[in-house]
Amino acid sequence: MTSNDIRRTSTIPFGYELGEDGKTLLPIQQELDAYTKAKQYLQTCSYREVASWLSATTKRPISAQGLRKKVLNENPEKADLNKDGKLSGYEKKRGKAIEKNIKKDKMNKRYGGKVRIPSNFGL
Repeated sequence: MTSNDIRRTSTIPFGYELGEDGKTLLPIQQELDAYTKAKQYLQTCSYREVASWLSATTKRPISAQGLRKKVLNENPEKADLNKDGKLSGYEKKRGKAIEKNIKKDKMNKRYGGKVRIPSNFGL
């Protein structure tokens, strides 16, 4: 966010405060600096530990889930990765299901209409 962004949701983002006009978001440098340090702490600590530290440091509450959402929204390509930088088991299954549906759609397009693919077909 840049300085003087316009408020778009009912929640005021961490590191910002509402301006006098009730629409403008003004940065709070102390909170933004603490948030930057918190992202570094996430390399070795859990979201819950870092959120507790961040809340105590800035005197502004943020939950572990809220912190995680804020961090992942900044870097969406890492949203599906776990702490080790690998895909979680759920995401692996989800990826295989997406690949299977893409292949199924290609076959439907090629042969026209619905094509039923048996589970042991190897897709």
